[in-house]
Amino acid sequence: MPSRPLNPGPKHIKILVVDDHPIVREGVIRVMSREPDMEVIGEAGDGMEALTQARRLSPNLILMNVHMPGCDGIRATASILAEMPRVKVVMLSASNCERDLFHSIEAGASGYLLKDLPPSVLVDKTRGLFQGKAPISRLDAARIMREFARRANGEHSRLKDLSQREVEVLQLAAQGCANQEIAHRLNIALHTVKNHIRNILAKLDVDNRVQAVALAAREGMLDVEEINVRAPRSHK
Repeated sequence: MPSRPLNPGPKHIKILVVDDHPIVREGVIRVMSREPDMEVIGEAGDGMEALTQARRLSPNLILMNVHMPGCDGIRATASILAEMPRVKVVMLSASNCERDLFHSIEAGASGYLLKDLPPSVLVDKTRGLFQGKAPISRLDAARIMREFARRANGEHSRLKDLSQREVEVLQLAAQGCANQEIAHRLNIALHTVKNHIRNILAKLDVDNRVQAVALAAREGMLDVEEINVRAPRSHK
């Protein structure tokens, strides 16, 4: 079933929409503004304007187009997250190009979605990001893991710094479990799971759980074919 609003009262998700096509921006703004827990607080037409608006407005979510003239979405994402690491960035793309996908995740994006998604699915995947889910398709998740697994090894394994419990949390995250489900399976409190996730990201020196799972897959801790970094399933 579709996800429920996070907060029926004050707007919980503050969104900056970035796209060089005004008609696309207007469509995304219209869709997101209908939700009781979401508020579009600004828009931008390119990467440099996105950085300026992010500094001024302090959104907690940016929906970022990949290809734009001047400063593209990938470079803008890296610049924004260097200054505001708590902001979540989800890339919106018209193409399913693997290079764009990999570079977006490397830049720190928390998700990667195609623009042909139905509006209801875009809303669900965006909201899911604030529930410990990664807005990315299972196919794209597998592609990311295979690419990272393909890259050269040889560096010191940062995974050795993880505790046994943190390894268990990372493995469940890779299987598609959101924070609440991880808490249930391990019989621990939700806030404990969130603490473990924060510690995992810090120890592995990555920005989000997609990058953490990719690193674990590359170093052989996870089976690439079983990975499904939590993405809300489409609803028929």
